[in-house]
Amino acid sequence: MSFALCNLLSVLVILLDCVCTRSLLLRSKYNVCGQEIGDVENWSRSIETDMRTISSALEYAYKSKKHLLVYVVGSFQLPTCVY
Repeated sequence: MSFALCNLLSVLVILLDCVCTRSLLLRSKYNVCGQEIGDVENWSRSIETDMRTISSALEYAYKSKKHLLVYVVGSFQLPTCVY
């Protein structure tokens, strides 16, 4: 094997090593991004569930209050304020 061919092969091996290293780093970053996206999706589902629970509770409280007022006003005469 000639000296020039050995030098060329050495350069090619170094370039291949660089490409492999970069591709492994990109793959690692891609995996981290995927995990972060999964974390955000889980967080958003949790927030959505909490918001639905709060909305249901507020709606229930509003309807209960509304029914209570209808019952109280319909059953009793409320006192009038004299100023």
